[in-house]
Amino acid sequence: MELYLGPHLDDIALSCGGRVFARGAAGVDVLAVTLCAGDTPPDLAASPAVRRVHDEWRLSGNPYAARRREDRRACRHLGACCLQLPLLDAVYRRDAAGRMLYSRKFLGARIKPYDQRHHARAVEAALRDLHAKHPQARVFVPLAIGGHVDHVVVRAAAERVFELRQLRYYEDFPYVARATPEEITAATHGLIAQPFALTRAALEAKVGAIALYESQLFALFRARERAAALAAMRLLVGEYSRRVNGERYWAHTQPPGGRTA
Repeated sequence: MELYLGPHLDDIALSCGGRVFARGAAGVDVLAVTLCAGDTPPDLAASPAVRRVHDEWRLSGNPYAARRREDRRACRHLGACCLQLPLLDAVYRRDAAGRMLYSRKFLGARIKPYDQRHHARAVEAALRDLHAKHPQARVFVPLAIGGHVDHVVVRAAAERVFELRQLRYYEDFPYVARATPEEITAATHGLIAQPFALTRAALEAKVGAIALYESQLFALFRARERAAALAAMRLLVGEYSRRVNGERYWAHTQPPGGRTA
């Protein structure tokens, strides 16, 4: 079995969609798990920071209901099962006094101590449940290229829960397509590359799945109109796929004595 851990509802399709399609087509059980898929807290809908993000998504009210529908369609398109957990996206998280933890900056932000004590522990608990249910699974986790706080938390939690030999790291797309070589080197220190070649069918399935996350296209691919966003997405996915020969994953060298993270 292969278990794919995404901080957000589009991360697996964006970063691993070709492999997910190929492995499912080969008869492998594939489960795409999104950690931060919880509903918008009703009292935050009018927050300027939250409203800004919702405007980018072109959704209002409780946009996560629509986002979860997008995810279910995309996973069906890729031939994968999906599991959506109710933890909150960084944009919604607050401290004990009700102050927003990440009102302006998600990429490259320092993880707040309150978030470490609460959200990070909740992510770790969710992963321990998954480990108990799927103890032999190969587990795919983000490298956290780009430094999004939710990606950083998921990677760190996975390294505490699973054995290193189980882990494979995926390159966070589209951040990796815009990253410097130095950023990629820092994120992959101590790991070895494992390219995964994609057939034309797998690449087209990946593009098709990404297109189903309509709420994310405009911000991710920096376009105002849907047709332009789709064209930009297809171009960026194609350029990245040619550069890494499909998709690129990373693994630990076998640790002595089955050491765990």
